[in-house]
Amino acid sequence: VMPWSLVADGINAKHPYKVFEVRAMLAVSYFEKALYEMPEEHLSGESVLELSYQIEEQIQGGRTTRPLMSVPHILADEASCYY
Repeated sequence: VMPWSLVADGINAKHPYKVFEVRAMLAVSYFEKALYEMPEEHLSGESVLELSYQIEEQIQGGRTTRPLMSVPHILADEASCYY
């Protein structure tokens, strides 16, 4: 059995920024959840865009090079957000 310290050292040496990829993937789900929970009377182009900025800030620590709403759909490879 390999000691966890060796596994952790290998991850830290070779993949220190992998967590950013994971956060980017999670941000899409958190955005969709927040969007579906938003009251219908508050839905507008501006409010949805602002929500995407808030989720990017909360999950990824700020705005990213790839806007949250431009992430392609996992199955159809088309834009997953038409909001």
